[in-house]
Amino acid sequence: YTQYVPDLSEGDTVYVVSIASHGTPLPIGLHPVKIHTVDWYVSFAGTVIEYRAEGTTDDGVEVMLRTVNDGMCVTTNWWGHTVFFDKQDAVKFLKGYLEERLDKLESQLKELGWTK
Repeated sequence: YTQYVPDLSEGDTVYVVSIASHGTPLPIGLHPVKIHTVDWYVSFAGTVIEYRAEGTTDDGVEVMLRTVNDGMCVTTNWWGHTVFFDKQDAVKFLKGYLEERLDKLESQLKELGWTK
């Protein structure tokens, strides 16, 4: 097997951007996650290879990152979370999302006849 995964080590920091307003352990925003465990799992049948890294946010929320088989995507397994390995990329993504949401909300306010 060949598994392509990020080169994470204990003590590294990744950045999780949450765009979900409910149903996840992380509110909307940018959440640095400090990695404390990196692990591999191979199923008994040998058909699944899973890469896992666990970390904690500044607020003490435990986050598990994982990738299975193809290694093309690292995920938290929560809808609305995107994992970044570079803080600037995470900030750019969140800023774009928030600006888009703001434009939609301002448009809805105008439709209701409300102005600033």
